Amino acid sequence: MCKCAHYRTDHGVSGMCLEDNCSCQAYRRAKLSRKLAPRAVVVLPSDEMPVIIVSVVLAAFDLTNQRLTGRRRTREVAWARQVACYLLHRLTKLSTTCIGRTLNREHTTVIHAINLVERRIAADRDVAAFIEKLETLCREAAAAKVAA
Repeated sequence: MCKCAHYRTDHGVSGMCLEDNCSCQAYRRAKLSRKLAPRAVVVLPSDEMPVIIVSVVLAAFDLTNQRLTGRRRTREVAWARQVACYLLHRLTKLSTTCIGRTLNREHTTVIHAINLVERRIAADRDVAAFIEKLETLCREAAAAKVAA
């Protein structure tokens, strides 16, 4: 593990070297993470952000929490659940196992949902716009929660 002069451990981010000209492994990892997730994530206590994301998804798809986390696999419920998995992955630092526990699913189901939503975003502009709108709503709700 690199301990160069640019190594950052503040704000709970370990191993993040943010110096542009550094050749250490921590910098390469940080550069890759910035490329994969270029938008800023609102940092809330770990138990609040998933609740906000799930509530935004429930409102957007007009579902109850019981239907979202239940056993039904109808197209409408499955798509909402897949979107929730994607948003939880994108907007939090939760592992796929934790995301699966939140939605009563296995971690492999979460990985499949994330990949499926990413493919649909790449293939369909309407889906991309819808997901972007949900991301914005989640960030706004989180920012309002922080401000309150």
